[in-house]
Amino acid sequence: MKKLLKAILTTVFSLSLLAIAALAFIYKPVVIRSPAMTPTLMPGDLTIVNRLAYSIDEASCTSGFCDGLKSWLGVAPALGDSVLFPHPVTDQLSAMRIVGLPGDRVQMKDGILHINGTAQPKNEFSYRLDKYEPQGPDEILPVCSNAPVNAEERCEQTQFIESLGDRRGHITLDLIEGSEGDDTDEFLVPNGFYFVMGDNRDVALDSRFRRNVDGIGYVRPESILGRVDLILMSSAGKTLLQFGKWRDNRFLKTIR
Repeated sequence: MKKLLKAILTTVFSLSLLAIAALAFIYKPVVIRSPAMTPTLMPGDLTIVNRLAYSIDEASCTSGFCDGLKSWLGVAPALGDSVLFPHPVTDQLSAMRIVGLPGDRVQMKDGILHINGTAQPKNEFSYRLDKYEPQGPDEILPVCSNAPVNAEERCEQTQFIESLGDRRGHITLDLIEGSEGDDTDEFLVPNGFYFVMGDNRDVALDSRFRRNVDGIGYVRPESILGRVDLILMSSAGKTLLQFGKWRDNRFLKTIR
């Protein structure tokens, strides 16, 4: 009986280790540093990135087993996905939303996103309220619609619901009327590339901006490390250990 119990416990322990290893291989924890995707992703959010959402990047795995998985998965990033990739200029991990697929024509007109000549629905629905104080690991101050704002005062941010194709709508911020990224030339997304934008439209330096001005330009699929699926927890403090700065409305929050 003792031998049987020992065998069962050994098996359970081994399977548990395998499960943990598998989860660690598939899911990557990443702390968001930039406000470019606010309010979807905020500085100080601890996110979970699904590295197998599309395929396996070369840096994650180089074995023959991975080659088989790549051909089996073969799923391409979709319009509206929030993806993680290294910034082409700074190499810092960046999260942005895919708003243009290969061959798409993308343009901003008066703050409205147009894809292939069609304006994407955008409707104002509320103000987001926050304190005007440093946020996240890099202690970045938020941009406010009601600027100028003094320290600790109320920061108002105008929120919109934007819909891409048949996807469920997501929230964007439009904080500065007539900002540089509100009106652009039309971009034709080359084959083999994606066009990405941040949900915080007046703050994000994304595909609307060239790399020589710290923009992102077009994003290659091989540079995409995965899809951001979940906010595990969040802190407005410099570290996640500042318990008094935890955001209690951002635990286990799925990404739209």
